Amino acid sequence: MIDGYSTVRPHEVLTEMAETLPEEVKENIIIIGSLAAAYWLLDRTGVRTKDVDCVLTPRIEAVDNGRLIAEKLLNSGWEQKKTEEFPGPGDEHTLDDRLPAVRLCPPGNKNWFLELLTEPEPGQEEDKK
Repeated sequence: MIDGYSTVRPHEVLTEMAETLPEEVKENIIIIGSLAAAYWLLDRTGVRTKDVDCVLTPRIEAVDNGRLIAEKLLNSGWEQKKTEEFPGPGDEHTLDDRLPAVRLCPPGNKNWFLELLTEPEPGQEEDKK
């Protein structure tokens, strides 16, 4: 680990994700960010990263699909990625702008985590909720 980043192999991480994600939501997940780029550009070379950024589409189904994915992964041994700023999930008292992103680590592996994001509305410039 260097500067908080682990060396991971994109092919291995994406294979693990493909084997773990619920079949019914795979078509609604778009993997973006550095790991996706490394997969296409570097294939099996190790890269330094910490997260697998995923956008859930279409927007209208993103919350339900995100809930399904998070519940399935948590029930199969994935764990919430906790930080000092976000030590646990939000609740009914948490302000919208203080809700943590869904970040989950696979069982027995803290080298990377899955981050579930939604697709913003076209032209959206206000805070994401």
